[in-house]
Amino acid sequence: MVHFLSLGSGSSGNCYYIGNEESALLIDAGIGIRTIKKRLQENNLSIERVKMVMVTHCHFDHTKSLLKLLQRHSLPLFLTRNLLCSLMNIRGVGPEIRDYATLIQPGLQYQHESILFSSFVVPHDAPETLGYHICIDGFRFTLATDIGAVTPELLYYGAMSNALIIEANYDRYMLDHGPYSPDLRARISQGNGHLSNRQCAEAVVNIINNGWQQYKTYPTTVLLCHLSKENNTPELAYNTVSGAINSLGLMPGRDIYLEALPRTTTGTLLSWDIPNSSL
Repeated sequence: MVHFLSLGSGSSGNCYYIGNEESALLIDAGIGIRTIKKRLQENNLSIERVKMVMVTHCHFDHTKSLLKLLQRHSLPLFLTRNLLCSLMNIRGVGPEIRDYATLIQPGLQYQHESILFSSFVVPHDAPETLGYHICIDGFRFTLATDIGAVTPELLYYGAMSNALIIEANYDRYMLDHGPYSPDLRARISQGNGHLSNRQCAEAVVNIINNGWQQYKTYPTTVLLCHLSKENNTPELAYNTVSGAINSLGLMPGRDIYLEALPRTTTGTLLSWDIPNSSL
């Protein structure tokens, strides 16, 4: 059985759990350790299954408890050299993070325990921001949050995936007519900030089409992450992406499981029974 659980997804804190019955990983640690443990326990999951940690970038909503998590549970952190350097210079992390770091390179595949994984660089206003492609028991995830623009690497890894976790941060109308200053609106929307609902929907359509063409399959689970509190709603994000999926002749709820992940609470625990699983 392979599991996915969003423990938090948004500017208040991000953390995602992926694993099987023997080993698991966390991506980002932007919420407190007690909250991580509590939310795992509420879903009959355990922090003791976690064998490794990865982080997308250095912003505080992704790194709040990162160092303490690694220290308390003696966990390895897999990341690129550029990302390590950026983490060493932010509050709450610092040079001690080197003691837990194992360096990886984007585009190469690695294995730790039963987890296969690759990273890829995405545009965002941080020194380096990564997306991840993860394979456990033959089931493939692609996760990309805090993305300023869709990249060929995101489309490539997404098309190979069974489950796609992708940012749908803002509704364009809400951003343009909301409380943010022109400078902040530009930072969000001009290529190094975040994906809009429409950009996300277009990426999902592209990923499904690429999957059909190259791999004769497509992601059957699509999870919308990192929704803005001020500039989006779960309904707007869901409806925009759902409409795009419908345009392909597919139906959310029948052909694809689609969910807008909650910002400050856990999402739905998703589990897949993988028969005769092997790496």
